[in-house]
Amino acid sequence: MGVYGVSFSVGHGYVAVILGPNGSGKTTAVNMMCAILRPIKGRGCVAGFDVVDEVWEVRKE
Repeated sequence: MGVYGVSFSVGHGYVAVILGPNGSGKTTAVNMMCAILRPIKGRGCVAGFDVVDEVWEVRKE
């Protein structure tokens, strides 16, 4: 089980909606972008900050 091949970009001031069937990884992807879960592979950035190396900056945004 995991999140595979996810890529998206949301501009400042916009709201994103993530839709998909149960078990498709929506909550897991959001938790990774909030720096709650660490990605096993790949990377994630929020406002230019890495979700693994710059956790506190991600959480401030």
